[in-house]
Amino acid sequence: MAGGKGSRMGFVNKGLVKVCGKPMAMHVVENVSRICSFVLIAVSSNTRSLAQLFRGSLGIDIVETSGRDYVEDLSMLLKALRKPVLVLPIDVPTLKHEDLSKFVDEALRDPRPIATMVSGGRLIGVSLFKDVEGPWIDIEVPNLVDVDTFEDLKLVEEMLCGDERDEVPRR
Repeated sequence: MAGGKGSRMGFVNKGLVKVCGKPMAMHVVENVSRICSFVLIAVSSNTRSLAQLFRGSLGIDIVETSGRDYVEDLSMLLKALRKPVLVLPIDVPTLKHEDLSKFVDEALRDPRPIATMVSGGRLIGVSLFKDVEGPWIDIEVPNLVDVDTFEDLKLVEEMLCGDERDEVPRR
């Protein structure tokens, strides 16, 4: 899911914000591509420029959603796609493919139709849907940061880049 407005960061396209020298979206897509053979990136009119980053990449498709409401966009996608569907936000560059793989394995073993990822008890925006409704399980994955603010971005840079941090955009 990459169609948000980035309003808490001054309406910046978060997927294009650089972390350790590359767009945040690249961190997420590279990790998910290691465990999924097909990746669909949902953009909106808010984030069309993000589509250019991945257009023509093997195994990656782009779909444009309304961008009006996350739940509305997610519902539309879940109705259209064959299950199971793994949903990730574009702003969790700290999520490693090993943790994602463990999450998927645990979610698929659990009989409940929905699994959500939490870190430190906070929802991260990662979910696996075997169906569009029903009970869910929360699966804890430590040390993840969902980048919603410039403070989150600074923390992610410290976690992933050490002393080789990128210039943080200011608004």
